[in-house]
Amino acid sequence: MVTSTVPIYKNPWIEVTEDRVIRPDQTDGIFGLVDMKDGVAILPVLPDGQVILGKEYKYAQQKEMIEVIGGGIDANEWIDEAACRELAEEAGVKAGRLMYLGPTDPFTTLVRTRDHLFIATELEALPAKPDTDDFVEPITIALKTAVEYVLTGKITHTTSCLLILRGMLAFPQFK
Repeated sequence: MVTSTVPIYKNPWIEVTEDRVIRPDQTDGIFGLVDMKDGVAILPVLPDGQVILGKEYKYAQQKEMIEVIGGGIDANEWIDEAACRELAEEAGVKAGRLMYLGPTDPFTTLVRTRDHLFIATELEALPAKPDTDDFVEPITIALKTAVEYVLTGKITHTTSCLLILRGMLAFPQFK
């Protein structure tokens, strides 16, 4: 049972709070929580089995990483609208078809957030990539290679790993 919540820190992307609780065994305890806005993750798949991923420097990891296309859902934005916006911003493409694969909870102990997974097909290049504050370099590789990257640890972002593996299940012809 939560007895009190103290706000610790807030910015446009996260909010940190500390909850004082009474545990099931009736002892006092605390939990630090991070609330993040929910996000979308998209795996764009081309007809020949190639996928578009993004390479970007990740500050928390202090290195460049390869991940699926994705980002946060803006206020009052539907998840499919967010997916289309992120595809345009990060990959410079528009999807003719979005397949929703459901949500995932990438963190379950200290962070409250949810990612919504999509596969995008029937892709069309946009005339110009929209101006954003994203510094994502789109890369195109075979879905089979992306799966190898997951299995060998070259891709370690949890949501990306899950979506790429589900992508392989959705497109077994590209094994």
